[in-house]
Amino acid sequence: MRLLRSLRRVFLGQGLPYAVVGATSVVIDLIVLRVLMAWLRPGHGALLVVITSIGFGIGVLNSYVGNSLWTFRHPLSWKRFAPYLGTSIIGVLLTDGIVYAGTDAALCHWFGYPRPLTILESKLLAVAVTALYNFSAYKWFVFRTTSELVENKWEGGGST
Repeated sequence: MRLLRSLRRVFLGQGLPYAVVGATSVVIDLIVLRVLMAWLRPGHGALLVVITSIGFGIGVLNSYVGNSLWTFRHPLSWKRFAPYLGTSIIGVLLTDGIVYAGTDAALCHWFGYPRPLTILESKLLAVAVTALYNFSAYKWFVFRTTSELVENKWEGGGST
């Protein structure tokens, strides 16, 4: 019962704002990608990677501001932005790895799955896993305060 109350409090207090900020950041990322593609017409290759990275970067910046001020209620700080960006980059690599592994026939067979996943199935799985990873990493690594560390230690949470 205590766990359910705690989960509900986290979801309503931070999970919902996190989801809204994340969705907004994805929309911004896609708009930037679309505008730059229409303007530069990259086709494929290195320019497409650069354009995708620009969209991702602007999305991460929006995500940092929204999650700092609304989700986790912390002031903006360059000191926090570096670990936030690092966590986000790990999330992108995790997403890429899941999509690659999910669509690779040999890896699927090795993991005991009878067929490769479609790109969409892999991407949806990656989004779910990465969203949980990012939220946890932001909450417990990037936005954790000294008072939360002390509380956790005194409540028998162990040392961190």
